[in-house]
Amino acid sequence: MSDPSLALQGAVINTLRAAGTEAGQDVFDTVPARDPFPRITVGSGQTIPADEDCYEGSETFMQVDVWSREPGYPQVKRIAWAVRQALHNKDIGLIGHTLELLKVTSTTFERDPDGLTSRARMTLRALTQPAD
Repeated sequence: MSDPSLALQGAVINTLRAAGTEAGQDVFDTVPARDPFPRITVGSGQTIPADEDCYEGSETFMQVDVWSREPGYPQVKRIAWAVRQALHNKDIGLIGHTLELLKVTSTTFERDPDGLTSRARMTLRALTQPAD
């Protein structure tokens, strides 16, 4: 069994690549040298043990960012909405873990310091336990 955040990361990337967003297959944990726009990145996060009697669960927070160079915020907001539709309250397949809850808890829209790039910073919250 692996860390639940690793299983979640893989499932999120696979789900978003299959979701048909305007970012297409450009969903990464490391952006390649070709530096595509628009794109989605799955990045930093935190896993907290959620152990109880006879229960060995985890609470994982993960950041998902949407990036666009289209002027303004329309494209980044459309892609962020598609990300939410693909993940929020969905049961995406995790390897080695059972997903009990998956929520998009926040989305913040901002302009990058380069003045060209729009960004949606999204936070996911997942509750998992090891699969039997």
